[in-house]
Amino acid sequence: MAGTRAFRRIGTGPLQDLGVAGPYTRSYATAAGNDGDTVIGTMDFGVTSSFSEAFRWTEDGGMQLLGFTRPGDRTSRALGISRDSQTVVGVSVSPAGTRQAFRWTAGGGMSVLPDAPGSSAGSVALASNFDGTVIGGTSGLISRAAVWRGNGVEVLGLPGGFSHQSAAWCVSDSGNLIGGSVSQNADNVAAVWTSAGAFMLSSYLTTNGVTGHETGRCSKSGVSRLMV
Repeated sequence: MAGTRAFRRIGTGPLQDLGVAGPYTRSYATAAGNDGDTVIGTMDFGVTSSFSEAFRWTEDGGMQLLGFTRPGDRTSRALGISRDSQTVVGVSVSPAGTRQAFRWTAGGGMSVLPDAPGSSAGSVALASNFDGTVIGGTSGLISRAAVWRGNGVEVLGLPGGFSHQSAAWCVSDSGNLIGGSVSQNADNVAAVWTSAGAFMLSSYLTTNGVTGHETGRCSKSGVSRLMV
């Protein structure tokens, strides 16, 4: 095999090389849709490359490059996919380093997700609910967890005692529960957001009668077990 390749594995079967597309020489898988028939990730030319591009791979269509949000951008990354495999989210980055969150669909291509009001520091989309109608990520110079619903964006609050960075890493199917992390100084702990506000994951689990839990960074599988 020439260079690093994204791969897929079904059950205990062999690794399947997903290849590359266009001029790129390496590929990296980030996530897969619920049925495993769609994989997303990024392609580049190597460790020192300043160029990379998001991709979507399907069993029927193979590799597809997703492009960029702005002419002149040299980097885009696919970071999350809806469970129905129809929506890809991620970030496109300008040569100056300005980040712009995107949503991509087969029917509409790549579209820009808006920055939070008053913020020109950019945003990153990290996760989607089941059908791409609710997207989680970060927005702002001091990255804060954000959620996009329709054409609007909301910066999420912080649990009591935290005032620094946060990120929304995963979204329940309904979009009513957001999971992620909050940080302050050297602390980085899991958090959840509901219609009632922001909570440390440990407090949320205890309140909902879950004991013996771990409180590390949120995972998509963890959020699926917490759906309410």
